[in-house]
Amino acid sequence: MLKVKMKSTVVEALLTVGVFVTALSVIAIVNPLTTAQEALNQLTDDEKRQGWQLLFNGRDLSKWVVMGSKEGFYVKDGVIRSEGGKGGYWLRSERQYSDFILKLEWRVSPKGNSGVFIRCPEKGNPWQTGIEVQITNEPRDDLHCTGSLYGLVPVKPRPDESADKWHQFEIHCAGKRIVVLADGVKCVDAHMDKVPALKNKPMSGYIGLQDSHAPAPSYIEFRNIKLKDLNALLGDLLRLELPDNVPPPGFTALFNGKDLSGWKVDDEGRKHWVVKDGIIDYDGKWRDLWTEKEFEDFILIVDWRWSSKPNEIERPVILPSGEYARTPDGKIVTQRVLDAGDSGIYLRGSSKSQINIWCWPCGSGEIYGYRTDTKMPPEVRAGATPKLNADNPIGEWNRFIIIMRGERVTVFLNNLEVISDAWLPGVPKRGPIALQHHGDPIQFKNIFIKELPKEG
Repeated sequence: MLKVKMKSTVVEALLTVGVFVTALSVIAIVNPLTTAQEALNQLTDDEKRQGWQLLFNGRDLSKWVVMGSKEGFYVKDGVIRSEGGKGGYWLRSERQYSDFILKLEWRVSPKGNSGVFIRCPEKGNPWQTGIEVQITNEPRDDLHCTGSLYGLVPVKPRPDESADKWHQFEIHCAGKRIVVLADGVKCVDAHMDKVPALKNKPMSGYIGLQDSHAPAPSYIEFRNIKLKDLNALLGDLLRLELPDNVPPPGFTALFNGKDLSGWKVDDEGRKHWVVKDGIIDYDGKWRDLWTEKEFEDFILIVDWRWSSKPNEIERPVILPSGEYARTPDGKIVTQRVLDAGDSGIYLRGSSKSQINIWCWPCGSGEIYGYRTDTKMPPEVRAGATPKLNADNPIGEWNRFIIIMRGERVTVFLNNLEVISDAWLPGVPKRGPIALQHHGDPIQFKNIFIKELPKEG
């Protein structure tokens, strides 16, 4: 396997080692900018099934309110356009949102200045009262450049700021976690409790588009504005703060914080799966721990944490397609990472439908048995591959929220959606849940389940 020092994204790493053809294919998947006029401002079938909604219909400003001069924003050729000096101020959504994923494309003029506002109140300057994801190609520092939470959180790495070119933002507002991907590259990942400047920012509000905030003849254009309302999917799960092992409303605890009641384990197993201080502490030396009860459709919450000292090791880079990244001569590209082990969550009694816990570059949440099955259709293998790495640093607690309905599964890791409605052909209709043994120490707590009624 080819060892490389990876940059922040798979694309950058592949370009670094000269994997030209493969890298271009990755860019097409990670940054799927619309190129055909007929595809503008429309939801794909997958997006419809996953709960996305259009915020811009491509024809007019329905669902939007102009907060300045009416001449400041207009629609032409399927885009929202604002020009410098027209006094548009900002354009806000009709309704407010709390937890969501927002995708949009934008194009800005040379020396342009604009932005996307999130969780903004109606009154006051939105870049002060809410949060602005900056758009500009003026020479600015990392705290005020494109992709930054303007004046609050700097970017790392710095995204492409080219003028007269379409770019894409994907913005995750998920509880207290805010993540910005610019052209498929994660450039901001901030937690409101860990950034003093964010602590007093609103947790809900309007979404807004700033006008062209630079003098004429500057412009800003927006298109393909799509939103996934996470509250509609999860209620308040992304922001609930409860004592350990106390289930959220509507959920049942699979682990009571005291013992392994409800789990299949004998006296020997209890020497390895040990309960102490409200935590299941596994030494990695027994076997999988299964629930006594079987489940069909459900929402499952599991907190987990690595408990051993990590080692540096080379791990393969996985493409968004689910394939391994390779050089032109076929060698697997690897990245050097801190690795503390391997584990997972088995769903419905099947090791094939495993939600992976590991330290590989793609991050946890991968559905290993489906991603690696070359007999599966390409869309299945791609769907089983994490969209981004959302793991917390080794030694910190992580949280899975896993939604299982029929043959479809969605996975949130630390509030970020890493698997979106993945199709698992042939997955058992019902079965127990397991905490996987893979020979490595790991800890679990806050294991809750909510059984869902059958759809239809």
